[in-house]
Amino acid sequence: MKVESIEIISNSLKEYRKARGLTQQDIADLAGVSRKAINELEQGKDTIEFKIVLKVLAVTDLELTLQ
Repeated sequence: MKVESIEIISNSLKEYRKARGLTQQDIADLAGVSRKAINELEQGKDTIEFKIVLKVLAVTDLELTLQ
């Protein structure tokens, strides 16, 4: 999937989480970030730190490919 906006990442994360019956807190615990950070990522906030995005991607099946 080509990532052209933060909304694509946020929607993918939300779909991933819900499909597996996980809460935002579950993902936050796995990634070592706050639940607020997961909420902001899922809401598509463009102020989210990139290192948080990378931590979340590392504990999910989601990938970010740069071309």
